[in-house]
Amino acid sequence: MNTDRFAAFTDDAAQLDEWISGFSSALNTGEPTSHKLAKQSYFPVKEGYHLLSPLFATSLVSRSTPENGCVTLW
Repeated sequence: MNTDRFAAFTDDAAQLDEWISGFSSALNTGEPTSHKLAKQSYFPVKEGYHLLSPLFATSLVSRSTPENGCVTLW
């Protein structure tokens, strides 16, 4: 990895090495994973399944009522 671009932000070699290590690990693809709290659904299609992942908080679409123990604060 070319460190010249990051070197413009620090004169500390240890800091530069830490940044390079951090960015390198963030870009390491490894095995595909998802967060354990991610909400995902598999939708059947002819070829198998599509993985659907909502882009909004599911709490915003849940019905909140005092009867089910949920209270909306907004």
